[in-house]
Amino acid sequence: MFGTSDSYLTQSKIHDSFRATKDPLEPVPNVPEERYNVRKSQHRPIDLANFIRKNSGDPALQEFTLRLKRHLLPRIRAMHVLASEPSALQPLEGLDASYDASEATVNHLLIRSNRIYQHHILQVNYTTYNVRRRQDIFNPTTDHRDIMMLATPENTDESETIHQHHHRFCYARIISIYHANIQYIGPGCSSYLLCQLDFLHV
Repeated sequence: MFGTSDSYLTQSKIHDSFRATKDPLEPVPNVPEERYNVRKSQHRPIDLANFIRKNSGDPALQEFTLRLKRHLLPRIRAMHVLASEPSALQPLEGLDASYDASEATVNHLLIRSNRIYQHHILQVNYTTYNVRRRQDIFNPTTDHRDIMMLATPENTDESETIHQHHHRFCYARIISIYHANIQYIGPGCSSYLLCQLDFLHV
């Protein structure tokens, strides 16, 4: 399962074989105005080809890179649409649902050096019921790694529709926290600059 750390997640369970690192926990920038904070360091690179080869026997990791690109592509596409049309309204903030992330179109997305970068900590900022800003810290190497989010068409099984008989929330366990440096080269490209997108492996 892939998901950006802005609470939008897809529904496919895959497991991660990474062992908890013994490195000291990295500090996270404290920016309360942001929805979330993840460190921008690149000290823990994961080569996708090696990762897939080492875990070739895990059926949950079949088409890992393809599914990751399908998840990231609509998000970077939305960034380019908004850059070229600032007044454009998106059906879901941060997501261009009109763009089909098919097997052919994923070639419009490049992952720099074919690497993703692992992090220890996700800090989520939120507003409490008494309108105060608070933070919650998630670390997949500790017991504080379970999350809950509102159910949306994106993080609900495709065969289901959200209505009163379905649960209003989705639950997940964070396996790892990552970012990838990606480049979009498809239709509507506003620039060839690299973008850093954070995502969760749940």
